[in-house]
Amino acid sequence: MSVRSLVKLSLLIMISSLCVDIPPVPVSQAMPVFMDVYDADPSSRPEYRGKCSICHASEDSGLRTEFGRAFIKNKYRISTQLQKSFPDLFLVPGESAKASAVASAFDTKKFFQSNCAICHGDDGKGLAPGTPDLTDTNWQRGRSDEKLVEQVRNGRGIMPGFKDRLNNDEIKSLIAYVRKFAEK
Repeated sequence: MSVRSLVKLSLLIMISSLCVDIPPVPVSQAMPVFMDVYDADPSSRPEYRGKCSICHASEDSGLRTEFGRAFIKNKYRISTQLQKSFPDLFLVPGESAKASAVASAFDTKKFFQSNCAICHGDDGKGLAPGTPDLTDTNWQRGRSDEKLVEQVRNGRGIMPGFKDRLNNDEIKSLIAYVRKFAEK
Protein backbone atom coordinates (compact mmCIF):
# COMPACT_ATOMS: atom_id res chain seq x y z
CA MET A 1 0.00 0.00 0.00
CA SER A 2 1.40 3.40 -0.98
CA VAL A 3 1.98 6.23 1.48
CA ARG A 4 -0.73 8.24 -0.27
CA SER A 5 -3.22 5.38 0.17
CA LEU A 6 -2.34 5.10 3.86
CA VAL A 7 -2.87 8.85 4.34
CA LYS A 8 -6.26 8.63 2.61
CA LEU A 9 -7.25 5.63 4.72
CA SER A 10 -6.20 7.45 7.90
CA LEU A 11 -8.28 10.48 6.90
CA LEU A 12 -11.32 8.32 6.20
CA ILE A 13 -11.01 6.62 9.57
CA MET A 14 -10.67 9.99 11.27
CA ILE A 15 -13.70 11.39 9.42
CA SER A 16 -15.78 8.33 10.19
CA SER A 17 -15.11 8.55 13.89
CA LEU A 18 -15.90 12.29 13.93
CA CYS A 19 -19.30 11.76 12.42
CA VAL A 20 -20.31 9.32 15.10
CA ASP A 21 -19.20 11.87 17.69
CA ILE A 22 -16.05 10.06 18.82
CA PRO A 23 -13.47 12.56 17.63
CA PRO A 24 -9.86 11.34 17.67
CA VAL A 25 -8.71 14.92 16.94
CA PRO A 26 -10.21 18.32 17.66
CA VAL A 27 -13.21 18.90 15.38
CA SER A 28 -11.76 22.23 14.25
CA GLN A 29 -8.93 20.32 12.55
CA ALA A 30 -11.22 17.81 10.84
CA MET A 31 -13.91 20.13 9.47
CA PRO A 32 -11.87 21.26 6.45
CA VAL A 33 -11.64 17.60 5.38
CA PHE A 34 -15.44 17.43 5.14
CA MET A 35 -15.58 20.63 3.11
CA ASP A 36 -12.88 19.40 0.75
CA VAL A 37 -15.22 16.65 -0.45
CA TYR A 38 -18.01 19.12 -1.28
CA ASP A 39 -15.71 21.91 -2.51
CA ALA A 40 -13.87 19.56 -4.89
CA ASP A 41 -17.05 18.18 -6.44
CA PRO A 42 -17.58 19.82 -9.86
CA SER A 43 -21.35 19.71 -9.40
CA SER A 44 -21.32 21.62 -6.10
CA ARG A 45 -22.62 25.18 -6.25
CA PRO A 46 -19.71 27.63 -6.00
CA GLU A 47 -21.66 29.98 -3.74
CA TYR A 48 -21.93 27.26 -1.05
CA ARG A 49 -18.33 26.06 -1.09
CA GLY A 50 -16.54 26.59 2.18
CA LYS A 51 -19.77 27.15 4.13
CA CYS A 52 -20.18 25.21 7.39
CA SER A 53 -23.93 25.80 7.22
CA ILE A 54 -24.23 23.19 4.49
CA CYS A 55 -23.81 20.44 7.08
CA HIS A 56 -24.34 22.24 10.42
CA ALA A 57 -27.28 24.12 11.88
CA SER A 58 -24.82 26.69 13.29
CA GLU A 59 -21.09 27.08 13.74
CA ASP A 60 -21.32 26.61 17.49
CA SER A 61 -23.41 23.48 17.28
CA GLY A 62 -22.78 19.89 16.38
CA LEU A 63 -26.37 19.74 15.15
CA ARG A 64 -26.41 18.69 11.55
CA THR A 65 -28.69 19.83 8.78
CA GLU A 66 -30.72 17.35 6.79
CA PHE A 67 -27.99 17.40 4.14
CA GLY A 68 -25.30 16.82 6.78
CA ARG A 69 -27.11 13.74 8.08
CA ALA A 70 -27.70 12.44 4.55
CA PHE A 71 -24.03 13.01 3.65
CA ILE A 72 -22.98 10.94 6.67
CA LYS A 73 -25.44 8.15 5.78
CA ASN A 74 -24.01 8.21 2.25
CA LYS A 75 -20.56 7.44 3.68
CA TYR A 76 -19.26 10.96 2.89
CA ARG A 77 -19.75 10.51 -0.81
CA ILE A 78 -21.63 12.74 -3.17
CA SER A 79 -23.88 10.46 -5.18
CA THR A 80 -26.48 11.13 -7.84
CA GLN A 81 -29.19 10.33 -5.28
CA LEU A 82 -27.76 12.86 -2.82
CA GLN A 83 -27.65 15.48 -5.56
CA LYS A 84 -31.28 14.79 -6.50
CA SER A 85 -32.35 14.97 -2.85
CA PHE A 86 -30.70 18.37 -2.35
CA PRO A 87 -31.00 20.21 -5.68
CA ASP A 88 -30.34 23.62 -4.11
CA LEU A 89 -26.78 22.57 -3.21
CA PHE A 90 -25.81 21.16 -6.61
CA LEU A 91 -25.78 22.27 -10.21
CA VAL A 92 -28.40 20.68 -12.41
CA PRO A 93 -27.23 18.84 -15.54
CA GLY A 94 -26.31 21.38 -18.20
CA GLU A 95 -25.87 24.26 -15.73
CA SER A 96 -22.31 25.46 -15.65
CA ALA A 97 -20.42 26.40 -12.51
CA LYS A 98 -19.48 29.64 -14.21
CA ALA A 99 -23.14 30.61 -14.71
CA SER A 100 -23.88 29.79 -11.08
CA ALA A 101 -20.91 31.84 -9.89
CA VAL A 102 -21.99 34.83 -11.99
CA ALA A 103 -25.53 34.57 -10.61
CA SER A 104 -24.16 34.80 -7.10
CA ALA A 105 -21.58 37.49 -7.83
CA PHE A 106 -20.28 39.05 -4.65
CA ASP A 107 -20.74 42.82 -4.46
CA THR A 108 -17.72 43.75 -2.35
CA LYS A 109 -18.56 47.44 -2.05
CA LYS A 110 -22.13 46.70 -0.97
CA PHE A 111 -20.92 44.15 1.59
CA PHE A 112 -18.40 46.65 2.99
CA GLN A 113 -21.01 49.39 3.22
CA SER A 114 -23.54 47.08 4.89
CA ASN A 115 -21.21 45.33 7.32
CA CYS A 116 -17.99 47.27 7.77
CA ALA A 117 -18.67 50.97 7.17
CA ILE A 118 -20.51 51.34 10.47
CA CYS A 119 -17.09 51.25 12.18
CA HIS A 120 -14.62 51.79 9.34
CA GLY A 121 -16.61 54.51 7.52
CA ASP A 122 -17.55 54.55 3.84
CA ASP A 123 -14.18 56.16 3.11
CA GLY A 124 -12.20 53.72 5.30
CA LYS A 125 -10.91 56.43 7.65
CA GLY A 126 -12.53 54.86 10.71
CA LEU A 127 -15.44 56.10 12.78
CA ALA A 128 -15.47 54.01 15.94
CA PRO A 129 -12.78 54.55 18.61
CA GLY A 130 -9.82 52.25 18.02
CA THR A 131 -10.84 51.46 14.46
CA PRO A 132 -7.85 51.65 12.13
CA ASP A 133 -7.62 54.21 9.34
CA LEU A 134 -7.63 52.00 6.26
CA THR A 135 -6.35 54.92 4.17
CA ASP A 136 -3.11 55.00 6.19
CA THR A 137 -0.34 53.53 4.02
CA ASN A 138 1.74 52.66 7.11
CA TRP A 139 -1.17 50.65 8.53
CA GLN A 140 -1.62 48.92 5.15
CA ARG A 141 2.10 48.08 4.83
CA GLY A 142 2.12 46.69 8.36
CA ARG A 143 -0.40 43.98 7.51
CA SER A 144 0.02 41.09 5.11
CA ASP A 145 -2.92 39.84 3.09
CA GLU A 146 -2.77 36.63 5.13
CA LYS A 147 -3.10 38.59 8.39
CA LEU A 148 -6.07 40.56 7.04
CA VAL A 149 -7.73 37.38 5.76
CA GLU A 150 -7.37 35.88 9.24
CA GLN A 151 -8.89 38.99 10.84
CA VAL A 152 -11.85 39.06 8.45
CA ARG A 153 -12.39 35.34 8.87
CA ASN A 154 -12.11 35.22 12.69
CA GLY A 155 -12.73 38.80 13.77
CA ARG A 156 -10.64 40.95 16.08
CA GLY A 157 -11.65 42.88 19.17
CA ILE A 158 -15.21 44.11 18.62
CA MET A 159 -15.06 43.23 14.92
CA PRO A 160 -17.01 40.04 14.25
CA GLY A 161 -15.62 37.21 12.15
CA PHE A 162 -17.19 36.53 8.77
CA LYS A 163 -16.07 32.95 8.15
CA ASP A 164 -19.68 31.74 8.13
CA ARG A 165 -20.85 34.42 5.72
CA LEU A 166 -17.98 34.75 3.25
CA ASN A 167 -16.03 32.16 1.29
CA ASN A 168 -12.29 32.50 0.64
CA ASP A 169 -12.73 34.29 -2.69
CA GLU A 170 -15.15 36.79 -1.14
CA ILE A 171 -12.74 37.46 1.72
CA LYS A 172 -9.91 38.03 -0.76
CA SER A 173 -12.14 40.38 -2.73
CA LEU A 174 -12.87 42.30 0.49
CA ILE A 175 -9.14 42.55 1.28
CA ALA A 176 -8.47 43.89 -2.22
CA TYR A 177 -11.23 46.46 -1.66
CA VAL A 178 -9.70 47.51 1.69
CA ARG A 179 -6.25 47.82 0.05
CA LYS A 180 -7.65 50.37 -2.42
CA PHE A 181 -8.42 52.82 0.40
CA ALA A 182 -4.68 53.59 0.71
CA GLU A 183 -4.45 54.31 -3.02
CA LYS A 184 -6.88 57.24 -2.93
